[in-house]
Amino acid sequence: MTAKTSLESANQTHEVAGKTRRQVYDAIVEAGRIGRTDRELQERLHMDGSTERPRRLELQRAGLIEAAPHPRLHANGRKSVVWRQIT
Repeated sequence: MTAKTSLESANQTHEVAGKTRRQVYDAIVEAGRIGRTDRELQERLHMDGSTERPRRLELQRAGLIEAAPHPRLHANGRKSVVWRQIT
């Protein structure tokens, strides 16, 4: 791989990550104050967790989303962090 093709590949990867990050952000904003869990985001966006979670983490680190104060309790008794837009 040449330096030129490496740069092109890196640019394409950056574009895909940016588009995916936007999809995750939009899905969180769309949910309003009730927010969405990682699992809900993955189901809503038809996205694997290994794709969704890094983009959600980037949004959190950028200060665009936050964890809601109360986790969501599932029927099986497990709790999940709910992510929502910072207003």
